[in-house]
Amino acid sequence: MDEACDDLMDSINSPLPPFVKNPFEAQFLHSFGGPKPETLFINRGEEGRYAFALHVDFFNPEGMNVQGASTSCGIISMACLNLPLDIRYKLENMYLADIIPGPKQLSLENLNHYI
Repeated sequence: MDEACDDLMDSINSPLPPFVKNPFEAQFLHSFGGPKPETLFINRGEEGRYAFALHVDFFNPEGMNVQGASTSCGIISMACLNLPLDIRYKLENMYLADIIPGPKQLSLENLNHYI
């Protein structure tokens, strides 16, 4: 799990790749400041530091019909970006943070209360 942070530390003085394939290759994680500048993912010592992606998605639990969606439920899930891409989004590696009940999709203001 710490391999992504180790690779980031090794590449800190290298130029950024033209195409980012891994979030830890991106400029925002190279320069992301923690409580002390350049310590969050770069110089973490013996600690494990993990980055997560937050996903919010709504779906119709009753399936689609001719008139469109009539009800909507949602989920808030997280994926650990430290994991390799081939296993990052497998069900056993995802974290289901919340289930948002229907019957309608929430407004952005109401969704903020769940997040």
